[in-house]
Amino acid sequence: MKVDDGDIRQGEYSREFGRAAMLDILAGGEPPTAVFAGSDFIAIGIMEAVRSKGLSVPQDISLVGFDDMPFADLLAPGLTTIRQPTAELGRIGFGTLKALIDKASPPVLTRLPVALVKRNSVAPPRS
Repeated sequence: MKVDDGDIRQGEYSREFGRAAMLDILAGGEPPTAVFAGSDFIAIGIMEAVRSKGLSVPQDISLVGFDDMPFADLLAPGLTTIRQPTAELGRIGFGTLKALIDKASPPVLTRLPVALVKRNSVAPPRS
């Protein structure tokens, strides 16, 4: 499936934004089969919007969040999400900022590993 710019919503990393964005998407007609949220907070709002329209995660719409916040496994259903190494991200970010302030060295691109944490918000592929 091709995703075009009309399928993407950008806004603040909040539950309220997730709910409003998903309601907008659902008002457009045929609902998507899956949604990726840029944060777990946004995913909560998406879940609320889906339920408010009488639909279900994951039976009608699969949902994946990002961050693996401590509450992600407490949601119903548990949120499938992407875990990032936040402590390492903070350490590298601080080191980069300090090097810039000290004019010690230019920033270096660093890619950190992420992991998919599978829970229950994604349905098996449809046949």
